[in-house]
Amino acid sequence: MVKYTVRIVHRTDYLKKDGTAALILQAFIGQTRIRIPLDVFCRPEEFDSGRQQVKLKDSEKTSRINAIINKYRSRAEELFFEARLTATPLSADQFKELLDNRPALGLFADWVESEIDKEKIDRASSTIKSYNTVLKWLRKFKPAMTFSDIHFGMIQDFDRYLKKNGINENGRAKYHRVVRKFVQLALKKGKRLKNPYTDFKFKEVKVERTWLSTAEVEKLVELYNSHDLEDRLHRCLRHFLFQILTSLRVSDLGRMTLENIEGNLLIFSPKKTGNKIVKVPLSDLAKKLIKDRDGRNGKLFAVYTEPVMNRMLKDIAHLAGIKKKITTHVGRHTFGFLYLYMGGKI
Repeated sequence: MVKYTVRIVHRTDYLKKDGTAALILQAFIGQTRIRIPLDVFCRPEEFDSGRQQVKLKDSEKTSRINAIINKYRSRAEELFFEARLTATPLSADQFKELLDNRPALGLFADWVESEIDKEKIDRASSTIKSYNTVLKWLRKFKPAMTFSDIHFGMIQDFDRYLKKNGINENGRAKYHRVVRKFVQLALKKGKRLKNPYTDFKFKEVKVERTWLSTAEVEKLVELYNSHDLEDRLHRCLRHFLFQILTSLRVSDLGRMTLENIEGNLLIFSPKKTGNKIVKVPLSDLAKKLIKDRDGRNGKLFAVYTEPVMNRMLKDIAHLAGIKKKITTHVGRHTFGFLYLYMGGKI
């Protein structure tokens, strides 16, 4: 009778520069030894060979690594049990194929996290933030997800999970675009998986853009000049009006300094696109807002985060008697509307 054994081995004879070593799934089929790297690394003192578990300072990472260890040990033992039960010898090649070979064993979310770190140099902070948001949802959905778990059914379940947690159709589409990007990147880098987005399709619902009329902008200017608002709302309105007058995104608004002003122009390179220089003429009102500036160390404004600003804009709209839902994006849309309304050409 063929003897089958399996255990996790820590290759401490090959330490990486950071002091970690690879965890290997080692199996014996008779006298044939099979070693399959799990794409998981830890320090010698972090692995308990007796319990076949890791214990790291990061409890969440500990759970994820132990989950993958348990998954593949259980899968190997299941294959060996079936071979004994049916008295059908299992070859080394069959074992590797049924287990899912090395390229599919890594934790997908951990790999995505490492790729996000690499892209921090090339991407805007807002893009990295959106990547990390999707990563957080992936880990909530399935902490121990491996590359071999990426398939049509999993993506379908992920979509249902997001829907159940209140993510609307456009939000889910945005998240799927990020997951699809990293799936495609994994394929380019030689990971063995199928692209579920070949079959899974997502769509966005067209949202009608909102902008303010000249009369509504005048109401906001009147409210600003009245000085009847509490300080935080007054500051928020100052920032929002400057958006209307310059088309600045929130991410750019907080970056503007006195050095961006040259004569009657605001000159800047948008953080999101970064490959062009934008020159916006400053109106008298824009100059007044700059004069009222609340920034420090040369910055024009001490800008609130976008969610906080959007909450305050809701209160400001109510106080100004504007029934539209105002967000920071409405400021940019209003700039575009006023530009065209006043005869500007695209």
